[in-house]
Amino acid sequence: MLASLDLPTILGLTGYQVTVHAETLDSRTLRNTPGRYTAEGGPCHAELAVDDVFFQEDTFSGRYLKVIYRFKRFDGSETPTRSFGTIATEKLALFPPAKPEDDPQAALGELRHAFAESVATFGRQLAAPPRKKN
Repeated sequence: MLASLDLPTILGLTGYQVTVHAETLDSRTLRNTPGRYTAEGGPCHAELAVDDVFFQEDTFSGRYLKVIYRFKRFDGSETPTRSFGTIATEKLALFPPAKPEDDPQAALGELRHAFAESVATFGRQLAAPPRKKN
């Protein structure tokens, strides 16, 4: 799914080339790796990791797809010049289907759309000025 999105545009990384890795890293590795996740890429590159994807249903507020993203940008050093992680939340109306006769393809389409929207949400959050540390 990520490979089908225009990640450089969404993340404000014009001119960057996208490489999607087949191997996944566990959440602990993603949270505890201070430098690069991979040795691939030149000295100037960025890394986007999907840490977790989950569905949450709340009796009062509804159903949501939630995705935790982790991002690092390197500008010529082994230490990231920008690290950012957050959760993107997208409201769902059709997923999961409420009744057996409900169209599962519509629910899956909504889920795919919600994931793509979560990447766009993350991109907007990434574009915001970084918070200053106290």
